[in-house]
Amino acid sequence: VIRYEPQLPENWEEVKISILRPGPIPTSSPCGNTIPSDDLMTVSLPTGSRYVVLPQPVCLERGISYTIRLDFPRYTYREKVPNAHILIDSLVLIPRYSSMEMFIAGDPASIIRKETFERYRCHEQGRALSTTSTSPTQASAVCSNLITSMSAILQDGAMSCMCDPQRSEEH
Repeated sequence: VIRYEPQLPENWEEVKISILRPGPIPTSSPCGNTIPSDDLMTVSLPTGSRYVVLPQPVCLERGISYTIRLDFPRYTYREKVPNAHILIDSLVLIPRYSSMEMFIAGDPASIIRKETFERYRCHEQGRALSTTSTSPTQASAVCSNLITSMSAILQDGAMSCMCDPQRSEEH
């Protein structure tokens, strides 16, 4: 998921996403069926939205460092706009919840967690999850707790942000 804040009135027409891997993918790995074209996508960023979900999932493996590159070649097709810009808030990696032990262990608690996650459609809420909501609904509170638990499991506990507070990495 790409979260963003539009700065101009039109949709950002073309954003190219590239997943740069550190080397070839062994066929025996969980991502062994990935082909190079799977790591290249193009999206647009609608002005009326604050996030966009990539058109297809990306296979990433634990313990491997990747570079996710966003290129912004075209703001609008109608005219060239000098100094066009947009603010990228974050890139969010959302795991397939159906493969996580906390939902599929088979014990009563994991079954209840999975049913709750699906009933409240937490996978949809996780895309746009915000801590700025002043009156969270019961669903958003339940989902927030489940998503926080998922994050802690994936990170082996809480992790501090390793972001550059001044700017993103430039190429």
